[in-house]
Amino acid sequence: MKKMLYLLIFLSILPTVFAYSISQQWATTRYTGVANAEAKGVAYDSSRNVLAAGRYNTTATNYDMIVLKYGTTGSETWNWAYSSPGSLGDTGEDVTVDSSNNVIAVGIPTSNGFMVKLNSGGTHICNATPAISLYGVDTDSSDNITTAGYRISGADYLPTIIKYNTTCGHLWNVTFPIVNPGDQDFFHDVAVDTADNVIAVGFTNTVELLTAKYSSTGTHIWNRTVVPFGVNDYIWGFGVDTDTSNNVIAVGIYNYSAFIPSAYTAIYMIKYDSNGNHLWNKTINASTYLTSTVDWAGAYDVSVDSADNILVGGYAYVGANTYPSRWFLIFNSAGTLQWNTTIGTVNTTSYDVEWYNTTTFASTGVEKSWITEEYGEGAPYIGPVPEFSLTTLLLATILAGGLILFVVRRKYK
Repeated sequence: MKKMLYLLIFLSILPTVFAYSISQQWATTRYTGVANAEAKGVAYDSSRNVLAAGRYNTTATNYDMIVLKYGTTGSETWNWAYSSPGSLGDTGEDVTVDSSNNVIAVGIPTSNGFMVKLNSGGTHICNATPAISLYGVDTDSSDNITTAGYRISGADYLPTIIKYNTTCGHLWNVTFPIVNPGDQDFFHDVAVDTADNVIAVGFTNTVELLTAKYSSTGTHIWNRTVVPFGVNDYIWGFGVDTDTSNNVIAVGIYNYSAFIPSAYTAIYMIKYDSNGNHLWNKTINASTYLTSTVDWAGAYDVSVDSADNILVGGYAYVGANTYPSRWFLIFNSAGTLQWNTTIGTVNTTSYDVEWYNTTTFASTGVEKSWITEEYGEGAPYIGPVPEFSLTTLLLATILAGGLILFVVRRKYK
């Protein structure tokens, strides 16, 4: 009887010890109230500092590209802004960090694309201004820089990748062929795997999700498309990443006329192996994991950690809200949901996410305007109060369990 009692007490303690809990640790809403301020790209350096790229208003009608660096508690360390000559609208779209903690950001000025490399202190190193709009950036094992976006040729929008060396010198570029004249096709994101292969995601034929893989020298390896069911439907790819086996995970937004209510959107996820073979895919409405009567959802980015857990960032309409909330979801490598949370209720979306480790990630997006934030294990952020590490919480739980066992044992002797 006493052994059974000890076992029951131990089992009741076990879920507490191994609970999986992630909450917002800090958030900054710089440029609050500025309509055109948006944080679009996010990255970590090796010291857990957070880099963000986006745009902010300089006047009522003009906005500039900006890159910001935050410390580990969310305090701003430095910022670097760019305004192209004669442009009224410059936007930073993505940011990454190389092995020396140099910062590389890409964006879309009015006339050309823009890529800039800064050192860890925010000082300009080099830049490039290709004649394409740039949406995604990543670096390879040699710190070469790969960018992705589109170029315009007449009425055609052509998905394009450009690779640069460490001094912003052009190495090669490749354009994915369009299906029909007049198509407006894009690459929206790019990732480099452990073999320095390049994977880009976007859409082709205007409505079909496109994932394409190239070698480190720009040779086409494979491409895959996902075709929507309805004539007026679309599946657009916005985010891509690779795991430790160089499998490819792409996410985006699926508009399917058969959704109830019709024309509502959902998150679309698809996973391929390194050879482009389909492994699994998921279509996720807001009501799949949430209570939602306005069943809209979408994904703008994906990040894979060292344990192959898949983090997705985007938006969902929660309950009867008519404005989106930021929606974060974590799946295991098989696509099974492990955790999700929504935050914010008024016109808020996550545009980019990045793992730092298996329990900590950062996001950029909008909450009416610019927001950058970090999530991790520990007490939810409510202000400058002490935070307890997971190790401390586990030790406290184990000690409490031991005390309970001691008291029960004394009682039943």
